[in-house]
Amino acid sequence: MGKKLIFTISLLIFFSLIFSTSYSKELVHSLDMMIYRNDTVELKNLNLIYAKPGEFSERYLDYSVKVFSDDDKILSEENLRVSFLLSLDPIGTIITNSTFVHVNVPYFENGKRIGIFHLDKEILNIDLQKEFCNKDGICGPGENIYSCPEDCSETKDRKSFPFSLLIFLALIASLIVVILTRRKPTKGIK
Repeated sequence: MGKKLIFTISLLIFFSLIFSTSYSKELVHSLDMMIYRNDTVELKNLNLIYAKPGEFSERYLDYSVKVFSDDDKILSEENLRVSFLLSLDPIGTIITNSTFVHVNVPYFENGKRIGIFHLDKEILNIDLQKEFCNKDGICGPGENIYSCPEDCSETKDRKSFPFSLLIFLALIASLIVVILTRRKPTKGIK
């Protein structure tokens, strides 16, 4: 009885740890970029990952990031913390020509593009379909019917193999084998 209790408690702890970390993260576009004072932006890295959404600034209002749908409606708009001031003690503060910015932008299934803005001027336009759609006929990570219709059409999704059903059947078969091998032999009549 003690071993079963310890096993049950261990399972509960294990699953609570897994679910607590998975629910605190969501699918986001992770952007690394160099922003220059002359209103140019160099995109260094763009990934689709599970992470905590970015913490956006309420004080810095000059720069913003927006996610747009395919009909150009704003799905998300947040202020970016962009500063060209570099504090060097004991020298003081200097003004730089560029600054590195990392931000996690919320992922939307119908998100078509991401725009970086300085005031009302768009200084970077990221076409998500070009960034994530590799047109290989397989609906892969970051691809969906909106961002990659070539790989993820509804007809292709219906024709895909039901791997979850295969896994379920394999688990049932394994359970049956375990039950049959654990049967105690019946004693014959003497």
